[in-house]
Amino acid sequence: MTTETLSPRALTVADAARMLATREPVIRRLIYAGRIRATCLGGWTWRIPLGEIDRLLLEEAETDPRPRRRVPRPGAACGGRPRA
Repeated sequence: MTTETLSPRALTVADAARMLATREPVIRRLIYAGRIRATCLGGWTWRIPLGEIDRLLLEEAETDPRPRRRVPRPGAACGGRPRA
């Protein structure tokens, strides 16, 4: 839990949960446990740097031999076609 400046690549808890194929309460527990670096904007509102998601995926890949399907980043084009 930090109070650093937000970058344009900061994700919501919901976006992070989708990218990690898990649920929002799991992400919040990881934030409170200090396993995910995040910035609190007040109340239940958090922003997570995109680099944290990449770090978690890399850690998991090193410890878990099973491949995980990564969900595309929010705003990324699907199938080469821009979203409407």
